[in-house]
Amino acid sequence: MSLRSRVRRTLGLLATTAALAGGTLALAPSASAHATLLKVSPADGATLTTAPRQVDLTFDEPVSSRFATVVITGPSGEDATAGPATVNGAHVAAALAGGLASGEYRVAFRVVSDDGHPVTGQSRFTLNLPAAGPSPRAPAPSASPLAAPSTAAAPASLAGDGSSWVTQHLPALSGALLLVVVGAGALVWDRRRG
Repeated sequence: MSLRSRVRRTLGLLATTAALAGGTLALAPSASAHATLLKVSPADGATLTTAPRQVDLTFDEPVSSRFATVVITGPSGEDATAGPATVNGAHVAAALAGGLASGEYRVAFRVVSDDGHPVTGQSRFTLNLPAAGPSPRAPAPSASPLAAPSTAAAPASLAGDGSSWVTQHLPALSGALLLVVVGAGALVWDRRRG
């Protein structure tokens, strides 16, 4: 076997090995799991007749206390959050402001997992408070497509970590593709010389 044949064969084996290794790394499950929201209270899509004091989020693992953010937006777009979120292990709480009005509230959160990965999501709840005093009761908010809580997409939005499979595995995919291109280029270069 000539030197050129050995070089070609070696480069071909290296390219194949690199492609297989890159594919295996890309398809393997991530070694570090990200925090997943297990429960939110008030529940996503809930309708309440009394205003809650706070919103509670429970994750499947502890989250960083330095980067936890919970923003509660009221029916008129006002901030209904009363201070920063507090973290106790896997539990995150955000106090609600007093004097809440009837309408839909949006809870948006962003926390950081132990592995450093940001996790974001949102949920909604509706307050349907009884009218105070002898004044006539205000009509209930109309159920328009824009205001209706989306219960069908709730699990995906609550567990959504803001990234796709491709972005999570992009380094492994890029490395495998680079090795395949380099190996193929070396084979073509060697054939042109010979």
